[in-house]
Amino acid sequence: MSLDVRLVPGGGSALDVARVEAECASRSHYAVPTGAGPAWRITYHDPETGVRWRLSRDDDGTMSAGIEYVRPTCFAEQAIDELLSLAAGVDLAPTLDGGTVDRAALTAAWAAGNLAAIRALAAAGQTVSYLPPAAARAWWEYARHRESLSRVLGDGVFVPTVALVREPGSHLVERLTSWPDAIPSVLAPCDQIVLLRSSPGAAEPFAARLARHDAVVAALADLLVAAPAAIGGLRMLPPGRARAALERLPGVPSRPMRRFASVAPDGFADVR
Repeated sequence: MSLDVRLVPGGGSALDVARVEAECASRSHYAVPTGAGPAWRITYHDPETGVRWRLSRDDDGTMSAGIEYVRPTCFAEQAIDELLSLAAGVDLAPTLDGGTVDRAALTAAWAAGNLAAIRALAAAGQTVSYLPPAAARAWWEYARHRESLSRVLGDGVFVPTVALVREPGSHLVERLTSWPDAIPSVLAPCDQIVLLRSSPGAAEPFAARLARHDAVVAALADLLVAAPAAIGGLRMLPPGRARAALERLPGVPSRPMRRFASVAPDGFADVR
């Protein structure tokens, strides 16, 4: 199930496949085929955010882009922005039902199709994993900026990934990070933090407890500083304050670690 967008060459010219391939090859996250054939397809995949979409050739000399449904809204927004940028770079016009469309029209069409697909699955007894819109967007913003933030901060500050998980039997998605020994770290936007404490000589190298993100931030508020402004509102524990943080964390309300089911970056929706 996907939104399929026809890409039409401007001015009645023929589709220049070689130009499209060259443009895609010059950009990040594209897999470009090495030869022509009936299964020709270019795929886009951003491993940080999980965003995927595809380009395929049509028999009438045009090209189509497919953006999958049953995904979060920010997934489609990133895909649509990249699609429009690519189309502009190779003089292709995106169309739906024969008419040229802009970003707003594409986003609205995808949102309507996405909601219909999710509700159709629900009517058939299939529940889609769900993360509320604000949390989904915060996760996406952090995921797409995490690598650049890590480069800015260097090796002295831990910039964790944020995993998407759910309780077994539940379809409500939570965001989870880990924090070993209160090392200097960015407090990434999440719901829960696995607090890891090294245990030299013990049977298990780390003791793990599960704490709510808000409780951790509240306990360490005066030790935290603003992270670089790639993403607004992030806080971090700077170098030199790890010992003080480590002394406070045992007082944060926490629970024993438990198992979660993993959720793929594109394996949930933010509407239902």
